[in-house]
Amino acid sequence: MPVRVEQLDPLGSIGDAELVVPLHNSVMGELFPWRMPKSVDEFRAGFAAPEAAFRFVAIPDEQRSSLQALGVVRTWTDGTNPQLVFAEVLVRSDSRRRGFGRLILEEVVETAEASDRTLVLVDTVDTVPAGEAFASAVGADIGMREHVSRVSIEDLPFDVLEAWEADAAVRAADYERLAWEDGYSEDHLDQIAALFVMADEDMPDEDAAFEPITETAESLRTRIEVSKPFVSRVTSVAVHRPSGEAVGFSELIRRRSDPATLFTTLTTVHREHRGHGLGKWIKAYVISRARARFPHARFIQTENAFSNAAMLAINDAIGFAPACTLTSFQLSTDGIRRYLDR
Repeated sequence: MPVRVEQLDPLGSIGDAELVVPLHNSVMGELFPWRMPKSVDEFRAGFAAPEAAFRFVAIPDEQRSSLQALGVVRTWTDGTNPQLVFAEVLVRSDSRRRGFGRLILEEVVETAEASDRTLVLVDTVDTVPAGEAFASAVGADIGMREHVSRVSIEDLPFDVLEAWEADAAVRAADYERLAWEDGYSEDHLDQIAALFVMADEDMPDEDAAFEPITETAESLRTRIEVSKPFVSRVTSVAVHRPSGEAVGFSELIRRRSDPATLFTTLTTVHREHRGHGLGKWIKAYVISRARARFPHARFIQTENAFSNAAMLAINDAIGFAPACTLTSFQLSTDGIRRYLDR
């Protein structure tokens, strides 16, 4: 029976979602062995990105009871990154080395070419070496490498966190900390959106071609509202007393599907307010509040670019240890075509 590639709509069709989610959970569980599977509803909520559009293509088995391979292509619609798409190419473990990844990649490049985009970004994780081997075979260039790191909460160096608190009492006298749960203050929403954009701008991007997306108060509201049934948040900001502006942000989230793990979304400080220990101050505070709110959580997880020395130093002091390496690869559409034509 010939292999067929289908376009699916898991964000609009429950039936399609019930096909997509088991494969997505299976491959994500290989990449990150500690990851808990997501429900259909949580999976769909994760794609509520106001600045992006998604295309899903898949190869079902003969009975169409499950998927053997899946491609997810993200295209930015906010005016940023006009030259690229981001793609996931996922092949079930028992269906590899059968050409399915190649067929999905062909759909990915057609999606990019349809909107005159010339670059495809893909991520691989070293827990599944086949992904990096495939990207290398296609001729991809490395854009950026990141540590995915974890620390046991019972092993946190509380003396270090307390020292950060004491240091900030001297160096951050012109600032105060605010904390929220499961949302952000409307009074500071625009400033938090600006901090997200600045963090992207200041991220050491190595050779990655990615541009910061457009984050706004409205897009933040959308993300918070859509994620509420599945994600609990503990957020802290540093507010500059003279101006009343939020100039630092740190947050931990707990996914309802994974109550044992707290995930760092972002810790950042406005570039004009660095040098006062604000990042350490609010990070220590949000860890303390998250431990009190989620007493059964056992781990904290974060991601850091290899080249982000400042944030790596903070995370090293907290005790984070790399659990795996995530590599972003960049492929030109011309290069993909040459590979497919071989």
